[in-house]
Amino acid sequence: MRILRAAMLAACFGLLNGCIAFYSRHDVHVIVKDAETQAPIAGCEIVEHPVYYLFRPINLPPIVDVHADALGEATVHSTTLEPQEWKFDAPSYIGIHEIVDDPLASPTILLMYREPIPTVTILVPNGYRGPVAVELDSASTFMQETAGQRSFKFHIKSNGYVRIRASLMLMRMDEWNIRARYENGQAVAEPSGCNDTEPKFRLALANMFSSGQAFHNSALLSQHEDRGLKRRILFCIGSKTDTETLDRSTVCSVPGHEYEYALTPAFDRLFADPAVTQSASRP
Repeated sequence: MRILRAAMLAACFGLLNGCIAFYSRHDVHVIVKDAETQAPIAGCEIVEHPVYYLFRPINLPPIVDVHADALGEATVHSTTLEPQEWKFDAPSYIGIHEIVDDPLASPTILLMYREPIPTVTILVPNGYRGPVAVELDSASTFMQETAGQRSFKFHIKSNGYVRIRASLMLMRMDEWNIRARYENGQAVAEPSGCNDTEPKFRLALANMFSSGQAFHNSALLSQHEDRGLKRRILFCIGSKTDTETLDRSTVCSVPGHEYEYALTPAFDRLFADPAVTQSASRP
């Protein structure tokens, strides 16, 4: 019994003292490149650490903070705990901050884009009110006509749907960088102040992915490939009440789960190309 107690005390002491860890590490070889020129990004700062949602281990793994060498390469002594938070920062480049659900493969080729942050303008008919369903469909080719292009324009369909064959740059883009403009050139106002009755470009649902589609954010960090990802962002041009009504029609609560929600069939219908739908319905 004394030997058992001594062993337990030694284990507890080792845990508290940092000698015993409930995680392992593996080396991830990261290569950081300019997405448009493929030139290495020397000095890029790479930070990695686990994310704790429910509990924090007593013996916390230290934050990994390294810098890429002259060839844009670095070895990250990463933990195997999931999920993980990764940050990439380099002067004059758009920083990347993602929480990934599975460890990065080795080697990982990371593509970064130079500033400024990209913007997308959705062109809508004059006086349009209703949903604006933006679907970002990942593409394996760059959408920039020239290197450094960061401004893009797209027209909506008759039902408010717009499909964008998006490069990795736009798949990473924050939804707040999407704006709307009428065909006459007038910008659609964005929400501000207390006037909720005017038609404005309002965010309804963001970061929604296709129903039943498994998605890991590590795809946004790794080398650009066509992975079939579809990111869906729903806006509404209308009053605050219009937007709330749209929300209620596209999302429903899950019975027995107070804080879980599911997308309704109405949500998928908003992201249907009317031309494809009409063709399919013809005899």
